[in-house]
Amino acid sequence: SVEEDQLRPAINKAVFGGRKRNYIGPIKSGDSYAVIEVIKRFPKGTYRSLDDVYDHIYLVIQKRKSVIQSAAIIDSLKQKYLFELNVGGL
Repeated sequence: SVEEDQLRPAINKAVFGGRKRNYIGPIKSGDSYAVIEVIKRFPKGTYRSLDDVYDHIYLVIQKRKSVIQSAAIIDSLKQKYLFELNVGGL
């Protein structure tokens, strides 16, 4: 499932705004075109069962753990080694 504002702006506007159709497009997005098939629409604020959202929740938790672990590694390296970042030559 996809929520509003998770897609590119042109595709988001076509899917969530205007007429409610099963097939949307072709939509120009950058150098490419997209045709979208809407299989099912959920009213805004609809609750879904845990079975429906379990995989998404699992991925979000794993991503957060990864970010926390990466930040901890970077912080420990900063404390152990003194370094200077020169971005002027980039």
